[in-house]
Amino acid sequence: MYVFSIILIAFLSACSSFFLEPPEVTLSDVKFSTISIFETGLIATVRFQNPNDVDLHFKSGKHRLTLNGVDIGNGYHDGPFTVDAYGSKVQPVTFRVGNLGLLTKIERLIAANRLEYKVTSSMKTSRGSFTVKNSGKIQQ
Repeated sequence: MYVFSIILIAFLSACSSFFLEPPEVTLSDVKFSTISIFETGLIATVRFQNPNDVDLHFKSGKHRLTLNGVDIGNGYHDGPFTVDAYGSKVQPVTFRVGNLGLLTKIERLIAANRLEYKVTSSMKTSRGSFTVKNSGKIQQ
């Protein structure tokens, strides 16, 4: 019985590593990188927080961003990165925004001192895939 208890405890401990909490994704900063007639480049600094006791190795990620009610579109982070257990890391995420639909709203976004954001992130890690949603406010 004692041996069975030890095996059961070891098995349950191993299984607990399969049930990970999703990372938290928040927006830290937003900067316009390029503005042309056809397209605006936007770089969002995104913070990834790992609430787990194991490192998360991010392979890829797609992020959908809304600023002050304006749908910015999809952005992707460059290459793989790792967030240590219980740690956080900031990564730049690049968005390319077509100006035709946003022409009247871009000036308002540039002038805003405070940005309300919504971000939906779909990420692949070495331990599975996660989709998380978050919203918040940042001061410029």
